[in-house]
Amino acid sequence: MSGTLDPDVLQFLLKRTAAGESGGNDNAQNPYSSASGRYQITDGLWQGLQRNYPDAGLTDKNDPDQQAKGYALIMNNEVNPACQNAGFAPQIGDYDAAWTFGAPRALRMRMAGDDSPAA
Repeated sequence: MSGTLDPDVLQFLLKRTAAGESGGNDNAQNPYSSASGRYQITDGLWQGLQRNYPDAGLTDKNDPDQQAKGYALIMNNEVNPACQNAGFAPQIGDYDAAWTFGAPRALRMRMAGDDSPAA
């Protein structure tokens, strides 16, 4: 299993995520949080991306290309290895869950039994 998403899969995920997060609106701003842009990235997530990937050139949280780069960094460097270490290939739903809940929580949800509570 490769650690890097196929470019076509990444583009599919980016379009799917943008549609769900902002309707593809690069200027979207959540009125209740710091989430903004096409992928509704929060200030905390952006700061974590800058800290964890200092060589990625992430300087503008609201730049759609930089948001897409941050998304890809998370999926390739956090979600894929976590799934691989757990012994399974990530599915589309794993990427969706990781974006929504964070990679560690999404993995715990994936590994939980069918009768496990979600909370």
